[in-house]
Amino acid sequence: MTERVLVGMSIREADAASELRVAAEEAGARLAFLQISEPALSTVLNELADAGATRIELVGVSFGPLAPGLSWLRRVAAHWWRERGPEPPEIMIATALVGPEIGEHGAIEAAAQEVRPIRGTEPVIAVQPDDVWYGGILPTDVTRLIDAHLVAGRPLDEKRIR
Repeated sequence: MTERVLVGMSIREADAASELRVAAEEAGARLAFLQISEPALSTVLNELADAGATRIELVGVSFGPLAPGLSWLRRVAAHWWRERGPEPPEIMIATALVGPEIGEHGAIEAAAQEVRPIRGTEPVIAVQPDDVWYGGILPTDVTRLIDAHLVAGRPLDEKRIR
């Protein structure tokens, strides 16, 4: 069973909790917060895992530039996953944040179009500012990745996490 969670990233989203609850309900998702407000992300992840969820998709919500980035959401979720114990659910994180357009039809679905796993692709390399993520990188892949992406500007598709 797959579940989706909207995750408020900062105080701005905590202040807009009522609006986020409505958006989550309309999207058939749960609501959680990284900080400041309840329910905490770890609480919601535990509840969903205990209820039998096998896959949980996290969609970050940010109403302003001062919110933590997706890397922070990834770190918190990965820590929970490691601590959960045997056979935790698969955790996927949307590659785009939802902003003030959250109430618009399809905004949450659009943000969740591309998700990345928090496990199973280690070690991971992220090339910024391109926001291209590579997984399962072996020492023999490094020179090829540098030549293809960093020098020639062409992502190495067979190692790319999508």
